[in-house]
Amino acid sequence: MFALGHPGPRKITDDDAFVEHEASRPTPDDTDVLVKVAYSGINSIDAKLRGIGDSNSSDPRILGFEGSGWVEEVGSRGGDLRPGDRVAWLGQIDRAGSNAGFTLVNKHLVKAVPENVSLEDAAAVPLSFLTAFGLLFGQMGISEGQEGTLLIINGAGSVGSAAIQLALLHTKMTVIATASRPETVDWCRAMGAHKVISHREDLVEGLRASGYKSVDAVASLSNTQANFSDILKCLTPHGTVGVIDEPEALDTKRLRVKAHRLAYEGVFVTALMQPDYLPRQGADLERILGWMSEGKLRSIRNAGSYHASSESLFQIHGILEAQKSIGKIVMKISDA
Repeated sequence: MFALGHPGPRKITDDDAFVEHEASRPTPDDTDVLVKVAYSGINSIDAKLRGIGDSNSSDPRILGFEGSGWVEEVGSRGGDLRPGDRVAWLGQIDRAGSNAGFTLVNKHLVKAVPENVSLEDAAAVPLSFLTAFGLLFGQMGISEGQEGTLLIINGAGSVGSAAIQLALLHTKMTVIATASRPETVDWCRAMGAHKVISHREDLVEGLRASGYKSVDAVASLSNTQANFSDILKCLTPHGTVGVIDEPEALDTKRLRVKAHRLAYEGVFVTALMQPDYLPRQGADLERILGWMSEGKLRSIRNAGSYHASSESLFQIHGILEAQKSIGKIVMKISDA
């Protein structure tokens, strides 16, 4: 089968950072579903793993940890899906990904796509919406119908785009997003943010200029290390800061001053360390796809068009590394 891989740790400037190659079509285990990939969602984790990966030129690693397509084959204990069903899935970081003609998915992490949701839009759902959902309503402890003020740093990224919408759908909170360019400001507003401030400037001053002295919770989706001091300044006593990036060192002693709480979400932790919780994560994905079908959520797919090739991956990873992406980028792998 056709596949796109990386042959080991590579910079985006290396000519062989990505290779087009033929790979063996995988065979499903009892609890696997083999899917034919239509679209693969590309995320910052792909760029990170490309830079530190342990693959080699004889066995290039296939990235892409979410996607959409059609069921090809179901394992003997692989659930109720049938060949030909339209599906979307969350991949696993320790398995081959979706940048290939076919991929294997755990039966709990692959769900049917409603007929009124396109496969292109569905491919942009699993990783970002599950991350945002787990961060807000799991790790940060935000509750259904909660009031207050939520600040989302990097609202135009894929997780930020999902977080804005999920907060609006399930809470009564005022949602303030940060953005730094006219096009990202417009995107955040299109996602539904009540206010948009710049994250290139002082967050405290930006909030004050928008009429807010403080916020009750902060979802810090990028550059947490650089923003940490400002985050704590604008956070109310007993407020929570949720994190998904990897700051090298945070002065956590400062959390004690106003009894702040630090929460971290990692969407792949469930599969790696808590497999018994996979059904719940899959149920969350099914609900999210249902809300999209009902028109309660809108697509976060970027309008850019990419087709499966090493050239496309060079372009996409370059955008991700430069932190210039808006929403989610998906790449077309194949037709039905």
